[in-house]
Amino acid sequence: MAAFGSPSPSARVTPARPAGPLIEHAFAELRLKRIIATTAHDNLASQAVMRKLGMRLACNPLPDPPWLQVVGVLENHGSMPI
Repeated sequence: MAAFGSPSPSARVTPARPAGPLIEHAFAELRLKRIIATTAHDNLASQAVMRKLGMRLACNPLPDPPWLQVVGVLENHGSMPI
């Protein structure tokens, strides 16, 4: 039996939710110092995900390249020296 329609709000998965374990692995196991994400100025959904992940956002003052207009940076403040 198939069900159609919108899932309940509690069943929805936001893009930020699956990223949590990936970020934890990147910082704890791979010992990365930071994670960087980029997007265009008009991609507000990606910017919202970056903010939800705790990224600091910065804007590129130059018009090119279009995919590098907004940069999100997430620092690993708990990293140990390698």
